[in-house]
Amino acid sequence: MFYIDDSYELRRKITVAPNALKDSIAGNIDGVYRRVKMDKKSYLVHRIIFLMLKGELPNVVDHINGYTLDNHIDNLRAATKRQNRWNCLGNFGTQTGIKGVYLDRGRYKALINVNGVRHYLGMYNTPNEAEKVVNEWYIKLQQEYSMQKCRNNVKKG
Repeated sequence: MFYIDDSYELRRKITVAPNALKDSIAGNIDGVYRRVKMDKKSYLVHRIIFLMLKGELPNVVDHINGYTLDNHIDNLRAATKRQNRWNCLGNFGTQTGIKGVYLDRGRYKALINVNGVRHYLGMYNTPNEAEKVVNEWYIKLQQEYSMQKCRNNVKKG
């Protein structure tokens, strides 16, 4: 029904509808993920790619770099739900838009939660100072699943 091309796009082996032609990229983007329908059920494309190339399907397939449309096999890994939540692009629920950095009486509080434990990291004069401390702690506590580590690798590469 599908094959994976050299750029890790899921493509159709046959035409199934006028808008689903042979060799076309399968599925639609729902705002965050690419999904494909089979037998009236929706599936996440990155999970199909992982299954086809690795021969197994874990409960959670994580995008290492945090970009949900990058389905290159080197960017996909098995993870727990907790590890997958660690590897997110940010917390836009904060006033600063920076994960772990909160505005508090004109200063910036660095505060993170890891494994249900809250870590207070101090108060800082600028959001950049607080973010730097938060990022260092995320890397230390979350290891390879830290989104901050992924961001640092992307910036260097």
